[in-house]
Amino acid sequence: MTHQDRSRDISSLLAVAVIIFTGAAAYVNSLLNPFIWDDIALIVRNFHIGDLGYVPRLFLEGSYHQDITGNFYRPLLMASFALDYRYWGLEPFGYHLVNLFLHLSNALLVYCLVWLLSQKKNISFLTALLFAVHPVHTEAVTYISGRGDPLAAFFSLLSLLCFIKFAGQEGVKRAAFYGLSVVFFGMAVFTKESALILPAFFALYSACFPEEKPRFSRTVFYMPFLAVIALFLYIRHLALAGIGDDGSYISTIPMFYRLLTAPAVIVEYIKILVVPAGLHMERMDFIYNVVTSVKDPRFLVPSVFLVSSALAIAFLRNRPKMLLFGTAWFMIGLLPFMNIIPINAFVAEHWLYFPSIGFFIVVSMLLGRLAQFRSIKLCVKAFILVLVLMLSALTIRQNHVWGDPVSFYKYTLSYSPESTRLHTNLGIEYFNRGLFDKAENEYMESLRLEPNGKNTAYHLLNLAALYYHQGREDEAFGAYKRAIAADPLVPVTYANLGDIYYRKGKYKDSVSMFRKALEIAPDNAAYWNGLGNAYLADKMDPEAGEAYEKAIAIYPYLLDSRVNLGGIYARRGDLVAALEEYKVALQIAPDVPEIYTRVSELCSRMGAHEQAKYFSDRAKELLTK
Repeated sequence: MTHQDRSRDISSLLAVAVIIFTGAAAYVNSLLNPFIWDDIALIVRNFHIGDLGYVPRLFLEGSYHQDITGNFYRPLLMASFALDYRYWGLEPFGYHLVNLFLHLSNALLVYCLVWLLSQKKNISFLTALLFAVHPVHTEAVTYISGRGDPLAAFFSLLSLLCFIKFAGQEGVKRAAFYGLSVVFFGMAVFTKESALILPAFFALYSACFPEEKPRFSRTVFYMPFLAVIALFLYIRHLALAGIGDDGSYISTIPMFYRLLTAPAVIVEYIKILVVPAGLHMERMDFIYNVVTSVKDPRFLVPSVFLVSSALAIAFLRNRPKMLLFGTAWFMIGLLPFMNIIPINAFVAEHWLYFPSIGFFIVVSMLLGRLAQFRSIKLCVKAFILVLVLMLSALTIRQNHVWGDPVSFYKYTLSYSPESTRLHTNLGIEYFNRGLFDKAENEYMESLRLEPNGKNTAYHLLNLAALYYHQGREDEAFGAYKRAIAADPLVPVTYANLGDIYYRKGKYKDSVSMFRKALEIAPDNAAYWNGLGNAYLADKMDPEAGEAYEKAIAIYPYLLDSRVNLGGIYARRGDLVAALEEYKVALQIAPDVPEIYTRVSELCSRMGAHEQAKYFSDRAKELLTK
């Protein structure tokens, strides 16, 4: 190894160290943040992630827990949460640590990608550094449920790197890189559907660097990727069959209006990247104020700006390929979020995670060009240092915003005061903290903002739960009646009433309510379990057993159903079947003394006295802990 090679290696290691250290420093204060917003539905209350054995079934169903429905199919994302749950339980620190690891890994992959394409270490270093510290990414990194973007980007970048490498190889290496590219692409799309656009980035590479890979553009090379897309769409269709459209307001806006709004959306994203002030979730930009005419200045001005920028780059003398590549990357990356196919918003900061790589390439190229002028070279370097420090400081501050749910929702409401979701979530936080008057005010505000909409029933359900908790039963049941009148097809309304009747000892009424819930949502394991509990309390063992069996068929790791079904089998005299249920229950929850006590009693009945003593001693040991 020559001295020059050794110096280059040291320089590269130093660049990697700076990227990791700076990125980690910008996000370290996010590690102690709590679960927030969709974390509750996707992680805390989602028993589908509670056991790794359930992971294969995540590919055949939607991602939310069973009380929530929606066209949300991201099985690898949910599998990553299942892995987290296996190692961290419900400790958010571990989930944040994984998000940070993914983000720093992506920054290093960006460094490798830009270096591979440009062969300019300074450009690749600055691109990766800006990507690592820019505060717009807090919504994808600090927010645990935002992991879909960094995880999909991780697999997408690996796929693209392998695709680039395969085209320059021969023999086994060529086949290996190609196969890995296809595999990583598949992992990306099963993480987040926006990764379906990735083949367009392969084509972009082919167009910008045609001379480097002469055999690269053959259509046959894209066929396996198209096959992966077809497979994903087919499996997704099967998994979400019967769920239907999510009913978002944007789906009611004509496509022509959505397309007219797109230039303004793109400019808004550029503004967010250039001036990352006032960052917040629940951006309601354009939702109720779309562009409806080509004469609208909101269409004309952004369009002129974008066309002028494109022409300036196109006619730039000796324009670098990386400048074109970065610009096109940014535009292609935004395509899935332009509401060509309606989604749930026009603007969301976490959607910039992958497209922003192109923006940072352009910025790095422009700063690199400025640095070539000796007279201002020192000023450019000073500007870059100040820029990185400023962006890091803004990221640290934004992480703090996410640190407390009440403060977070109040902060976000200052930007989107008419968001019923924010008022509802703030109300739930107040309820959890025992601040019932404040919770009621927020629930009432949600109801005021949406007195007759698709979420009205849920606003009433929140009020009903609050009233019942406060002992205001008449008001609670009145709210439940209003919820049913607002939308009689919300199954959780009947399930909640079933729980209330169960606690009041009105088991037949409880059975009736759970049956109504199951008529609407027959694949909900929790409702079958609730029905089983009501039957069991009413001393109807055969019916309870059938309900528990159906609950277990849907979700095999439902502890309550396993234990209670074991008890029913034991009373029936089917001791072997009872023992099997208890064994599974112990695998699910190995530290519950009641299960060991039940197994001990069962072993005694079967004449296995030594085993009975072992399980009895184990139960006593757990009780003394």
